Amino acid sequence: MKAKEYAQKYIENPSDKTLLDIVKEMFYEVDTIRKSRNAQSNDAMIAILNEQSDKWRKFVKLVEKVSTNVININGFRDFILIHFPELKDKLK
Repeated sequence: MKAKEYAQKYIENPSDKTLLDIVKEMFYEVDTIRKSRNAQSNDAMIAILNEQSDKWRKFVKLVEKVSTNVININGFRDFILIHFPELKDKLK
């Protein structure tokens, strides 16, 4: 899903649950992307996580254009680091 589609989903139902659902969906996309690229190295996985983090930032900026809700610009990265703190120096 594209950042614009996630933004629309959140704008239609601006709740903490929707936000959590979006971050989870973006996380699950990582595996889909990994499979489609046949990515097997750690560097490839880091690149995919960084791409998803960039998508999250774009999502936040799109939501901020039409909403007064404040969403953590680094929310996806923070979500990843909660589960994988060893990636702290590798994610942007």
